[in-house]
Amino acid sequence: MLLLGDRPCKSWTGWLSMLPGIEVQAWVDSTIVLQWLQEHPRKWEKYVAVRTSTIQEIIPPSKWRHVPTEDNPADCISRGMLPEDLLQHKLWWDGPKWLPMGEENWPPRKVIEKKSEKVQIPEEKSVNSEVSNVIVLTSQSESSVDIVSQLIEKYSNFMTLIRVVAFVLRFSDNCRKKINERNLKFLSVHEQNRARDCIIKNLQRKHFPEEYKCCEKNNPVSKSSKLSKLVPFIDDNGVMRVKGRLENADLSYETRHPIILPAKDKFVKNLVVFIHEMHLHSGVYLLQSILRAKYWIVGMKSLVKSVVKMCVNCTKAKPKTETPLMGNLPAYQNQLKASRWKMGRIQEVHPGRDNVVRVVTVRTSDGIQKRAASTVAKIPMEEDSY
Repeated sequence: MLLLGDRPCKSWTGWLSMLPGIEVQAWVDSTIVLQWLQEHPRKWEKYVAVRTSTIQEIIPPSKWRHVPTEDNPADCISRGMLPEDLLQHKLWWDGPKWLPMGEENWPPRKVIEKKSEKVQIPEEKSVNSEVSNVIVLTSQSESSVDIVSQLIEKYSNFMTLIRVVAFVLRFSDNCRKKINERNLKFLSVHEQNRARDCIIKNLQRKHFPEEYKCCEKNNPVSKSSKLSKLVPFIDDNGVMRVKGRLENADLSYETRHPIILPAKDKFVKNLVVFIHEMHLHSGVYLLQSILRAKYWIVGMKSLVKSVVKMCVNCTKAKPKTETPLMGNLPAYQNQLKASRWKMGRIQEVHPGRDNVVRVVTVRTSDGIQKRAASTVAKIPMEEDSY
């Protein structure tokens, strides 16, 4: 209500400020809201910060004062009152008694004083939340893994994460350069690939710590490892790749030596989703073929199937049609009574060479037809057949 009440004030406060001797004063009966308006918006959470900044643009913090609840005319309506009582209610029509008096008779300003750090105003940002928004780059591998994990959990879009990490790495580089040598241009493909490799290196250290250490020391991987058959090695950028047997093949370096990735990681899942959407929602087998051109994901098949299955567009494009239930089969004529058979008159018999009649000419309601006959019998007539 405070924000909705201040927006209409923006028009008439501008006119009142142009008149000499008229000063705009705003009142609120909540000490917490008054405290929000007295401080800078960045001190509060996002929801409160956006609204307090809008209110402060219309009416400055110095113009806000506290009104006691018993002297607040707005409570006459909000708390309920009969129309006949409202007509005689002086607080509603005249306002508080002290309002026409001088400012020295107004209620004193109320501000919540924090006597200790444990006292926290509602919607106030804690020290931990402010520190969590600051990312510090260090050279230690464990801390960098934690930073990358936090960014992966924060951003679910693959390209957004790549750009954020690319900007963080650029900021780290610019801090070591002079002002005139800093890079302030748009992100390049090289910077995005560098950010991707940075994330992948941290993922490999997290999910394959023993294998990565062996590759760093140029030692063979343990035979009990899942990567033993892949013969992994580390390239010039510090990324672990598959050595394989395609060194002499006429293929690109990334295809001959794909990057090793774990399947059970949010970043890898976002990567598969991104490639799936980029290639126009390709199917399971095509998506696996595209991924193998650059990446070797341990447990790829189940991951790709789950991504395609959870894709809303693919589900809408390939809906499963329900097979309707089949009706009951018609009854055989042998199951019917003889009086219920279709009636006909034998017009001619056609005996064979052995003088045995096997074909007859029959006249029915459908016309004259030749039909095979095995036995000619007299049909017993029933009374209910008439």
